[in-house]
Amino acid sequence: MTGRRRGGQVSVDFLAVWAGMLLIFLVLFGLYFEKGRDWAELRLRDGAKEVAGDFARNANFVHLAGPGASARIWLLPSLSASANYTLRVVGRRAEINWTAYSETVAAPLIFSGFNGSSGGEIVLISPGRWTNITNNGGIVYVSQD
Repeated sequence: MTGRRRGGQVSVDFLAVWAGMLLIFLVLFGLYFEKGRDWAELRLRDGAKEVAGDFARNANFVHLAGPGASARIWLLPSLSASANYTLRVVGRRAEINWTAYSETVAAPLIFSGFNGSSGGEIVLISPGRWTNITNNGGIVYVSQD
């Protein structure tokens, strides 16, 4: 009789250990996916900084190089499969706003005003297109193909 009780006790112990390990696994699994979501947001933010920085770097170069200078850059169609963005120039900043998290990232410009404006207006630039930045007589112009 003692053998039967011992066999039943072993299966109860086994189930308790198995349930404990399953609980630990589920907690770790949840933490992993929570961090994965944070990681995806961080990658989007880095991609936005890269696009804004690339545009600002080229615009600053064209401004500093003087009349006749130009640059042509390709703006990515999106930051990821689910994150479309808008690029706009406001004052002395190139700003990226993306729809996935409604967040804005900016890169500095060393001058203000595109296309002959004084710098107060907002210049919207469409992603997924070639963007031409030219310096004509000391005024920086932006156009897209």
